[in-house]
Amino acid sequence: MIKIDYLIERQEGDKTEKYRPTVIPTELPNVVYIQGPNSSGKSTLLNMIALAFFGRELTPDELNQDLRERLDNLMDSDHQKIQFKIEVDNDALGTRFVSQKTSLDSAEIILKHFTNSKGFPMSPESFRREYKLIYDIPNSPLERLPLLLNSVRTEQKAVSMEVKRLQDQLRRIIGEIKNSRDPDLIEKLREDRKRIQTEYDKKKKIADEELQRHKKLLEYFWARFYLDHQKEQIEIEDNIDKITKHLGKKKRQQNQEYKSTLLLRNQLEDRIKQAERIVQSIKSILPKLLPKDQIGRYKYWAEADIRNEVFYPKIYSTLRKESKSLGEQLRNIGFSDKQQHQSEIANVNLLKTLITILEDYRNDDITIPVVNLPIREFIESLNVNLDRYGEIITRLENIEQCADSLERLVKVVNESVILAGDLQGKEKHFGPEDNEEISRQQELKELETRIKGIAEKTSEYRTAIIKAGLDPEALSKKYFKLSKDPDNKYYENYTESQLREKVKASESNCDSREDECKKLERRIEDIKQDIHRFEEREPHKYHDKYLAINRILTHVLNLGRSFESFDDTLKKMAGNAVRYTDLSNEEKKYSESVGDYLAKKIGTLRHISRVYKVKNINVISKKIKTDTGKIIHFSDLGTGQGQAAYLDTLLSMSENKKIIALFDEIAMMDETSLKPIKDRLKKLYDEKKLLIAVIVQKGEHVKVEPII
Repeated sequence: MIKIDYLIERQEGDKTEKYRPTVIPTELPNVVYIQGPNSSGKSTLLNMIALAFFGRELTPDELNQDLRERLDNLMDSDHQKIQFKIEVDNDALGTRFVSQKTSLDSAEIILKHFTNSKGFPMSPESFRREYKLIYDIPNSPLERLPLLLNSVRTEQKAVSMEVKRLQDQLRRIIGEIKNSRDPDLIEKLREDRKRIQTEYDKKKKIADEELQRHKKLLEYFWARFYLDHQKEQIEIEDNIDKITKHLGKKKRQQNQEYKSTLLLRNQLEDRIKQAERIVQSIKSILPKLLPKDQIGRYKYWAEADIRNEVFYPKIYSTLRKESKSLGEQLRNIGFSDKQQHQSEIANVNLLKTLITILEDYRNDDITIPVVNLPIREFIESLNVNLDRYGEIITRLENIEQCADSLERLVKVVNESVILAGDLQGKEKHFGPEDNEEISRQQELKELETRIKGIAEKTSEYRTAIIKAGLDPEALSKKYFKLSKDPDNKYYENYTESQLREKVKASESNCDSREDECKKLERRIEDIKQDIHRFEEREPHKYHDKYLAINRILTHVLNLGRSFESFDDTLKKMAGNAVRYTDLSNEEKKYSESVGDYLAKKIGTLRHISRVYKVKNINVISKKIKTDTGKIIHFSDLGTGQGQAAYLDTLLSMSENKKIIALFDEIAMMDETSLKPIKDRLKKLYDEKKLLIAVIVQKGEHVKVEPII
């Protein structure tokens, strides 16, 4: 039973009128067909019921715009106000609803649901989860048949929401399983800990070995050059003492000529000392670079006296000639070696370039593809490969350096010869004692300059040794043993700067290996804590279904994406602006499925004088295909038949919810075309899928016909 009471207070210019239901009965059957003349209150009745069951909450796809304007006009107009009470009792469902708008001035509508003596309010959201309000005017039914896709889309969205809820539930269960006690995971963590521990032990052993080699290299480096600089410092200090004693405290009166000669002498001595330093810098390396049959020439070169060559250039020229010859020979050897080791040099250049680029990412947690190594390990592997070419590259660098030094030596000696000639011209005016004093003073100045640099280097090494907790004197005594160590013997031909770079690289390598070991230690500790944490948890009841649930989630995610695609296709189809030929193969397949679905929902269709079983409805091509193969175009349907098909399809698409059906202005339907709609309503009511249904049509007199 439907009970209706409403009041409309309307301002009509000269006065305010109040309208209540007077023509149509205020008590009606739950499923009813009403006829009546214009202005008898048929549409007002439907509007009130629609408002009572949250009709304004319907989406544009669910509510015709004309009807929405009617509802808005009742609720929001300045010239009228309403209040109402609608009661619905449905014995078949065992349920009762009371909806009220209790005040003319309030917009609040309260819907209460009674399942027993006590009712409880229902929000629009909770109501829509269980009930579906269908309120429509089947005007232009042929044009609106494609709009049935909006109902399909609504149903599809509801299913999509269920799919998403299932996704969330599966993710929640997976999360719970992950956070529960998982014997398989615990066992895997134990295996990981064992594997990482093995890896750590291996890397720790390598790191310790590298550290020991580095310590030996560092001690060798310190001892070697501390002794060298200390020895040189002592020799210079002895020479300074000797010269100082020789010169005594007497100061000669120096005229301008004397000062000029002394300056020239200093310049010459600077050149000679420069030449001597060049010879000294390559003396230990040069014989190792020359072929064995050239060692005799090297000795001839090494024994040449620079001062004889400078002061007696016409008699002595060995140093200049041999330096030039040996330099050219080294260039040839270097060229030949480069040709022979082209591939190795190319590899070295490539390795250096890669290392330079990757160094900026050394501390990043990145794995290099293909080789599948962490970036730090990959850099170390490149450095190991680079070390394989160390001997070749050092030899080539030393050849280049020695060749350059020999060329520079020839240039410096030639410059010294010129200065010596100028000096000899000036010294003709001085006696032997004068010349000796000038020479001694110049030498003293040179030694005093040199002693500062040497003393600084000696102090630098001594400080480093003490800072490392070692005794400089004890380390010096240990030098012989260090120099014979196979690991250090490899570096005997390295210069001080070359060996310093090697020590620096070795230290960096040790630091990297130590960092790597510390990371593995932290990882082992993290896994230990994870194992302890997981062992304290209770196992999950779906633990043994974990993989299956993950597989199900994958399928459900794919299903969710399919529904998104379906929705896009439905929007195209409902937009009525796409041709069937414009659809992709997948979209056509989906369109056919939608057509089959609509056909199943509508079931049968009356056309002219026959009833057909519908097989497919193509809303894009606007064709209906029957089970006999007959094609009925939308445009060939009569208006009443179109209304019947449209309403019948609306009723069939309830999304498994209970229906409130309100149909207005079905004037084009005769009893024949209306019969399937009545039959559908009876069936829905018997199946307990229908709360109420009200169909209204224009008639000469008010007539209320129960449908059930």
